[in-house]
Amino acid sequence: EYDSNFLAIRFPAHSPALVEPGGLLDAVYRLLQELPFHSGYFGYTLNVSTLLRVSGYKQKINERAHAVARRFLGVEITDPVFENEMMASSLRPPSWVTFLGNEVIEKLGGVERLQEQLTGDFVIRPLAHGIGIQAGPRPLLADRHREEDVSPEQRLLALILSPLYPKEPRRLFSEVAYEETLWYFRRLL
Repeated sequence: EYDSNFLAIRFPAHSPALVEPGGLLDAVYRLLQELPFHSGYFGYTLNVSTLLRVSGYKQKINERAHAVARRFLGVEITDPVFENEMMASSLRPPSWVTFLGNEVIEKLGGVERLQEQLTGDFVIRPLAHGIGIQAGPRPLLADRHREEDVSPEQRLLALILSPLYPKEPRRLFSEVAYEETLWYFRRLL
């Protein structure tokens, strides 16, 4: 009853069929078309896995996940326990494609208000239980070592969604200061 029913589906990082008509992104939309959901994220993801809880792995996984988060602004760091506790009521920063359920859309003022706020290269696609918002033409890793950034659209969407971010998120990087989790959630603002 209290679980968010978090579901993670992994796809190859580089797929030439990603945005082609009938390609991977269209397949994701077909998968979600009739599925009720709170939110969803489609882009680059690093899953820290349940090994994070196993002695001997925790420190190494935490250090590397934190390093990835600091270097690549466009990568989502996911932890199934973290997601299960928070994502039924909160939002993460947006990914390349961010799916918002109808309840979330209403909290943000409705689809029309979102469309007015979303200026730039956005594609909004309706679903039976929400919408998908694509921020820019392709996903970006945003490697800070190469002075890359996420798209301006992803930053704008982050600002619009920020009122629904968790106020005190559960610690994501247990081996570093809690402020790093707060930074991570606000990195696109």
